[in-house]
Amino acid sequence: MQANAARDAGALELAYSHIAVWEFPCPTCGEVHERPELRWAFRTPAGWHVFEDAMYSMGAVTSERAVLSVSTQSGTEHQYFLKAALRFPIRESTDELTIETWVRVGESDFWEASEFLRKSDPRPHAPWPGQLMHHIPSYEQTTWCLDCSVLGDATSRTFSVVLDRDAHEIADDQRAGLTSHHAADVAIALKAKHGVEPLAE
Repeated sequence: MQANAARDAGALELAYSHIAVWEFPCPTCGEVHERPELRWAFRTPAGWHVFEDAMYSMGAVTSERAVLSVSTQSGTEHQYFLKAALRFPIRESTDELTIETWVRVGESDFWEASEFLRKSDPRPHAPWPGQLMHHIPSYEQTTWCLDCSVLGDATSRTFSVVLDRDAHEIADDQRAGLTSHHAADVAIALKAKHGVEPLAE
C-alpha cells in the first residue's frame, strides 16, 4: 500500500520550460521571493496506479486522454478522462501559473473530444462538463471532484479547464488571479508534497 501511495504521489511531474529565475517583492509578506516554477503537469488521474495495479482493472493513458476499465459484479465500468490546463493569472506580473490536470468526463463527451483532437476545424468547441480529478495544494478545502468545464483550443488542439463559479475559492482565484505570494505557495506545495524534480520540456 505504501508503494502504491509513493507511486501515486510520484505521478505529479513538473513540465518546466527554461525561464530565467527572477525575484519579486511580495505584497503580502513584504519578503523578496525567488520565482517558482510555474508550469506543472499531473501524469495520470489521482489514484491511477492504485487501480492499475489491481487485477480487476485496466488503464490506458496518453498525453491527452485516459480510460480506466474496472470489472464489477455487474460488468465492466469505464471512466474517461481528458488532460486540461488549469491556468491562473498572477496579479503582479504577466506570468501565469499553469497546472495540467485530469478531468473526468462522460463517455460521449470523451469521444467527441477525441474527434476534436483529430479534426482541423478552426472553430473552438463548446465546453464539455466534468469533474477535476486532483487536489491542488495550499487550499484547505479539497478541490478533488470539483465541477468544471473543458474547453478545446482549435489552434493548439489542446484542452483547458474552467472551474464552475461559486464551486470553491479556487474558482475565484482562477478568474481574479493569484497574488505572487499565493502562486509561490501553490508551486512550492506541489513540489514539496509530491517530491518531484523539474523536467525540461
